[in-house]
Amino acid sequence: MKSLRKHLLPAALGIALAGSAGAAPWPPAAGDLVLGVQASSNPGKDTNVFFNLGSAYQLRDNAEQGAVVNIAADLAAAFGSNWFSRTDLWFGVIGNFSASATGTQVNGDDVRTVYVSRAAATAGGSTLFDLSSNARGIAGGRISGLVGAVDDLTKRGNGVVTLTKSGNPVQWNNGWTTWNPFVTGNVPGSGFSVFENIQNNFGKSSNGTSFVDIQRLTTGSTANNATVTREATVGITRRGDVVISNTANVFTAAKAIADLLATQYYVGDTVEVTLGTSANSVAISAGLPAGLSLNAATGVISGTITALPATSGVVTVKSGTTTVATLEDFRLNVANYPFIGNYEVLVQDGDSTPVGLPEGKIRLSITKPGVFSASALVKGSTTATAITGTFTPSALFASPATLTLNFGTFTASLQFSSTSNAVTGTRTVTGSANDTLTGFRLASGPATLRYLTTAFTTAGLEDRTTVPSGSGFATGSLASTGSAALTGTLGDGKKFTSTINASLTDQAIVYVQPYSTDLANSFFGGIINLPNLGQRNSAGAASFGLGQTGRPTAGLQWRKAASLDGSSYDGGFGNTTPVAVTGAVSNFTPVAATLKAPGDKLAAQLGAKGNVFKAAYIGQTTSPSDSSAASPDSVLDNEDEALPDSYLMGASPITFNDPSVTGRFVNEVQVITINGAAPTTSLSMTVKLGAATSSAFAWSDTAATTAARIQSALESLAGVGAGNVSVSADSTRVFRVTFISAKGYQDIDLITVAKSGTTGPASTFSTSELVKGTGNALTSLLVDEVQRVAVPDTVTSFTLGFKGATTASISRNATQATTAASIQTALQALSNVGLATNIAVTSAGLDGTTQLFNVTFQGALGKVNQAALTPVPATVLVSEVGAGGTVSARVTGTALGTMGTFSATVLLTNSGKKGTVEGVFLQDDSFG
Repeated sequence: MKSLRKHLLPAALGIALAGSAGAAPWPPAAGDLVLGVQASSNPGKDTNVFFNLGSAYQLRDNAEQGAVVNIAADLAAAFGSNWFSRTDLWFGVIGNFSASATGTQVNGDDVRTVYVSRAAATAGGSTLFDLSSNARGIAGGRISGLVGAVDDLTKRGNGVVTLTKSGNPVQWNNGWTTWNPFVTGNVPGSGFSVFENIQNNFGKSSNGTSFVDIQRLTTGSTANNATVTREATVGITRRGDVVISNTANVFTAAKAIADLLATQYYVGDTVEVTLGTSANSVAISAGLPAGLSLNAATGVISGTITALPATSGVVTVKSGTTTVATLEDFRLNVANYPFIGNYEVLVQDGDSTPVGLPEGKIRLSITKPGVFSASALVKGSTTATAITGTFTPSALFASPATLTLNFGTFTASLQFSSTSNAVTGTRTVTGSANDTLTGFRLASGPATLRYLTTAFTTAGLEDRTTVPSGSGFATGSLASTGSAALTGTLGDGKKFTSTINASLTDQAIVYVQPYSTDLANSFFGGIINLPNLGQRNSAGAASFGLGQTGRPTAGLQWRKAASLDGSSYDGGFGNTTPVAVTGAVSNFTPVAATLKAPGDKLAAQLGAKGNVFKAAYIGQTTSPSDSSAASPDSVLDNEDEALPDSYLMGASPITFNDPSVTGRFVNEVQVITINGAAPTTSLSMTVKLGAATSSAFAWSDTAATTAARIQSALESLAGVGAGNVSVSADSTRVFRVTFISAKGYQDIDLITVAKSGTTGPASTFSTSELVKGTGNALTSLLVDEVQRVAVPDTVTSFTLGFKGATTASISRNATQATTAASIQTALQALSNVGLATNIAVTSAGLDGTTQLFNVTFQGALGKVNQAALTPVPATVLVSEVGAGGTVSARVTGTALGTMGTFSATVLLTNSGKKGTVEGVFLQDDSFG
């Protein structure tokens, strides 16, 4: 297999390994082994780093201690983040019980026994020292002096001690650099005046572990000769793990693990790394991502990563049945490769007249790191050219990130942006000016099919000679893959088919060659904007509107060369300047077979649900305008304005959006109110719907922030989901929750809000249903009038007037429910109210210290627009939450094959306004 290496992570980011020994106490005791690190040049020339490796005799008796500490952060702080690659950075180990020539043995070591390191190219590969007793005595005295000089320094949590020349000038005179000087430059002299090559340096060409062997020098058979033995090897890996062992394969495994954990891998990478040899067995309890496996017999990790690692694990190295090293917190650094996905770009000619005419499209798929497939359809060809290939994954992390595709007859260089979903680039064709590539990253589609209609309208004067007077259209459905196969007719009557792909910029590329007699000079293509068709990103989350930064400019160009292909315009059009075309896409749902009444069909076709009524208008140059939203009154004021004779089908939607119009296609609206003690930022709460409860979140003194937190908490619930709820703030205590999209047009159980924890103010919560959600498909939409009364704490009593009648005095009570009951009783007593059940008053929470109440006119007073209540004094405010009224619609028209016209009469009972909305294209009972 091929091993794909990625970006190396700084050693300081490694996970510290914990071995059997751990950090020994500081200061060191007599006979302890001290690790010292120094640099011959800056940074860190005047800094020493120390660590107590523990008792020398314990290492002598048990060399298999594994990874005892990680000092990466300490070395990076003292010597820079590149410490492991520095050849001028050195380390060694020393230890001595006493410099005296006399005395009794301690734990089997004579008083002049010295433990000292010697550089080794491989574990156990050092040359043995040969020193007299006198030399050992000199060294022992100086070792004791060093330990005595640094024993009062403060250690860090991991046991590491740092000595600086400027901060500790006295101790520095007995420090590591003093007793391990450099002869010149980066050439070390004798350690403690007697030892050669006591230190080894980093920056090895193999980029592996640096070693020193620990040698034990003790009294021999004569007074001047020492018995010398190798006791263990100390290695420091690239991750900063200090590893002690007498088994070479432990260091093989430690180096391999350090390399693994210092390497950034991506899902889709193929990996093959050897942790050990057959002399030792290696086991990993966890930490390997899905797709990788360890062969315990060979110590090889191999496979292709298919997912992120779930948990950390432990690596165990054994010699036979004996565990010789335990390396904890093993977890590969794996991320999702950010460039995996599909891309599409429009090819625009670089030497055409005018420049920039569409002449093809290129699609790219990056299936895993370093692997791609691509296809290109260019002018003059009806068949796309397909290629596959590989690239260096890290190349796309460069700036600019460029990937070059070789299609044989041309190359295409695509540039990816780190700040947007847009893609740019150039196409190079020998002998021609470079073409421009403009496109985007593609999205996946909705979970279920979304049907769409596209209208193609031309700009400028449609003289029916050089510019066709007809508009084109196409219909199709967007699948979960993000692709939609469109079938339609251009404005000159030419039928065509095209596959478009939704993008994360909410756009799509259209490129077709509909006139087969002249593929090289005729085209219809460009970029169109898409509405919310359920586009999703690679994680499956709704993406509409989230990635439009840097999106390309939309627009289509249309040219037909002179030919007899088609039923019209044999002389062609757009030859000098292509016809500019705007593509407008709308989403629609086919009418259910159960809907029989024309009015019900129209309501479904036009989306007449609750207070939203959408329609596509004929004509874009006069009234109705291209406004995306307007109140019914303002639109219907144009009822007497005539449309032009040569109007065309357009798809510019007008949305009747009036909060006073609600009905049987209605989104559920609930109101959350914080009662009791004034909330503070220490107030923590949860929301619950059904059996699902959110994580706790804090109240904010910014109302919009609290609303956003409530919305996020609700969206986290399994029964709601992202994009299915909208929360707005009426005040810092009152929040309005509207269920939309997948949770729209249905009755929703009341949300439960509860305080989390025992701290914070003693606030309480209540939830009320302001508007009941419903999804019944009826033509008439009805609603009761709701008015809101706001009573500030400065008012002790007030009255309310209704249609000439005035209530008795109403007292404001500190208990809001009591005030609500008083208002209801007073209004029900008015002579022009009728039955008491015609008025209902409920608490609507607090706005600061102001009490809010909803007054609903129902029964005989319901379903009509009521006069506003008149309060006295004027500091009591009355506002309309929702006006009562009725909206009805009917459809007329004559079918013309699969295309027809219709007009809908919209009547607002509460305003007396009446007008006509016109549209086109009814096909299979579906409106687009």
